Amino acid sequence: MGLLISRSYLNNWWDNQAKQQGYQPCPSMTLLKSSLTRTAWVRDENLCYDQEISKILRYGNKRELAEIRAYLQKK
Repeated sequence: MGLLISRSYLNNWWDNQAKQQGYQPCPSMTLLKSSLTRTAWVRDENLCYDQEISKILRYGNKRELAEIRAYLQKK
């Protein structure tokens, strides 16, 4: 029971930290479609619907994030 409460507390804490920095979660079934336990957070919700970002982002790892940064710099 303690582990479950702690996990919920930490998830809420991380969500609040992201919101305070101006991030918002992408709507479900936009980015990270294959993950039920992870959510993509963005400052610009339009990025949630960008098809190129959707093609790149699968796991949210450093390589993918670097590729997305490069894509956005060219855009």
